[in-house]
Amino acid sequence: MLYGVGHMRIFVHESNANLTTYADGAPTTISDLLVGAGVDVIDAPDRRSAFLSVDHSPRTLRRVEQSGVPVGNRLLLQSEPSVVYPYQFTENIARKYGVVRQIGKPESEELLWPQTVPLVSRHHSVPWGEREIGAFIATDRQSPVDSSMYELRRELVPHLVGAGWSVRGVGWSDSCWQRLLFRSRIAAWTAKQRRIPNLSRHFRGVCAPRYPEIHPIPRWAKVDFLAKFRVTVVVENSPEYLSEKLFDAFLAATLPIYCGPPLRSYGIPDGLAIQVPGNVDHILLAMQSVSEERFVQYQSELSRWARSEFAQGHSRNQFARKVIKTVAGLGHSV
Repeated sequence: MLYGVGHMRIFVHESNANLTTYADGAPTTISDLLVGAGVDVIDAPDRRSAFLSVDHSPRTLRRVEQSGVPVGNRLLLQSEPSVVYPYQFTENIARKYGVVRQIGKPESEELLWPQTVPLVSRHHSVPWGEREIGAFIATDRQSPVDSSMYELRRELVPHLVGAGWSVRGVGWSDSCWQRLLFRSRIAAWTAKQRRIPNLSRHFRGVCAPRYPEIHPIPRWAKVDFLAKFRVTVVVENSPEYLSEKLFDAFLAATLPIYCGPPLRSYGIPDGLAIQVPGNVDHILLAMQSVSEERFVQYQSELSRWARSEFAQGHSRNQFARKVIKTVAGLGHSV
């Protein structure tokens, strides 16, 4: 049990599975981590409890407000960036919480992803010769925010499929009608949040080619899937946001070709990824340049970094400690 948490009672909302980690296929949620640290995670909020929300949920917040939980006892962890969920970054939402923390931004590295530590597992011993060429896992998303990197994903996929890479993700096999319906819902939702979507960009490529061979993959199966490959391309949602995608590659010990914010700003060594600008030509050149020597060098550096003081400071248990510390610093007794 962590010091000072024996009395702590927290009501947790975590509908987003991004913060769920997996060990040998068994899921570990944020609630599981808090319970393991000695926190009383309760089923219903009350005015003397704290409230932790992993991404903003209007319905859950109304329940919390009705139960009398003070604003000062509420913590919002933004695991989705503004390109995915822009509404939760508005001042109106910020006023409803005592503390707001965004995961995946350089200035919030005290709350990096709980997947940060690449555990030295069986995947780290799988050699170059026993792995296939490459893989890419991404959703065919659309965003009302101009800074998203979803167009890059759509430009990249036909090149990867043509090169024999294995691609997995939601939306790539959808029909034109399914894509049109999905994007129309996003546009309507965006307008409801008093933001005006760029409709010409929003519906661009809505009838792009389908890829029936690209199937979704469960969250729990991602690491084992990636471990079959030498290389994986990681295209973040935004050039300003570091997600769990990179750490999935670390856990699988597959060399990432990375499009996203500079890794050094997060304390991650440059040698743990081939970092490229966000355009297809640079990604394709990087794919051609990967050698067995570079792969072996990456695995060696990854194992060293996993044991470093910095990396160990961002383990799942340390993540829970930092969440608890943040909750303990809220403005009311919990």
